[in-house]
Amino acid sequence: MINVNTLKCPVCGGGRRVTCEDGSICCMECGYVFTLARIDRRRIIKTREEADIRIRRKKKIELENKREDKIRRIIEELSELLGLGKGIIEEASYTSLKVAKRFKGRIDPYVLAGISIVDASRKLGKPRSLNEIMKLLRELGENRRIKDFMKMTRILRKVGLEINKGDLVSYVDSVISAVFNHEEVRRSVDKGSIMDIKRELRARALNIIKRLPKHWIRGKRPYSIATAAVYIAELERAHVNREIKLFSQRILAESTHQSEYTIKERVIDLYNLGVTFLDRTRKERPSSKIMNSSQKNT
Repeated sequence: MINVNTLKCPVCGGGRRVTCEDGSICCMECGYVFTLARIDRRRIIKTREEADIRIRRKKKIELENKREDKIRRIIEELSELLGLGKGIIEEASYTSLKVAKRFKGRIDPYVLAGISIVDASRKLGKPRSLNEIMKLLRELGENRRIKDFMKMTRILRKVGLEINKGDLVSYVDSVISAVFNHEEVRRSVDKGSIMDIKRELRARALNIIKRLPKHWIRGKRPYSIATAAVYIAELERAHVNREIKLFSQRILAESTHQSEYTIKERVIDLYNLGVTFLDRTRKERPSSKIMNSSQKNT
């Protein structure tokens, strides 16, 4: 209330009136309104602006919730196709939610979901490669390139997150389980001896990885290194036991969704590093000229 004046009220006869903050004059006894407040246009405009801001905020929150729900659905769908557990789904959802809240620009939900699954699977010791994710996305009709995922990793760095590089040991386990799920390998191995072969393969592959120099590992994809180590471990096992090798580089490539040439390159690298007793005849990397000539001949 601003001020009080003396004036008789026509209703109750009261002699006091009051001017309110909104500009209206009322009787203090009965509340009779002498004059209505003037309409403040500026106030109306301000309230409209406030209402518009509230509406925009509400729409923004709704869009964010829709985007988060969509990313969550994609993560669940991809995880189901990959056969991943709830732990990886929750971890991937948590990572994607962080990115969606911190990054204000546009985000491809499929790429974010894929990179979150890769990160979560590495953290929990069940690594999955980007090649597997891209293959699944192609099957779902969402074709994404490796450049899109590299861009997403830069976005993660901007918001203060880093993708877990994973441990080579977990990659070895992942490669071995993938290879023994291949049809050709399952046909050629007795069910009773699978566990023993897996243990021997794992031990030999880890022994090879331990001998690798750390400076050489940097900058290379751990999945390809683990795949090459498993292949050489199988060669060693077959050589020692005088058996036929269970799988070739082609089967490894099909099982791990990698290029056969990439695996071949890594195998040659490991031979040249001298991490196995089978490196008596050192192999050299095929040059581009040789590759081109061989391709022309074929």
